[in-house]
Amino acid sequence: MFTATDACSNSSTTSATFTIEDTTDPVIGTAAADQTVECDGAGNVAAFNAWLTGHAGSDASDVCGGAISWTNDYVVGNWVGDCGTPNMLLLCLPLPMPAATALLPVPHLQ
Repeated sequence: MFTATDACSNSSTTSATFTIEDTTDPVIGTAAADQTVECDGAGNVAAFNAWLTGHAGSDASDVCGGAISWTNDYVVGNWVGDCGTPNMLLLCLPLPMPAATALLPVPHLQ
């Protein structure tokens, strides 16, 4: 509230609000990265959770500062099928991969 007072102590008041608005999206500084890990025989849960917790190696900043919350949209498995387009896909592959002896035809996906 603002008050204007004259020499005779007569006053009038007015009020206004000062609002800080955040309309700028956070900026991704480092993009998320794929990760390949050796199959540990237990589902690679620890490696997968570490990858998720670390936002797949990505980071972000915001001009207003403060904490940035993260979410993810991922599909676990070795076949996406009709699940849509995931941002991240976890494949559990045996490493090292066996050597190919012949090239196999790749089926056309529709």
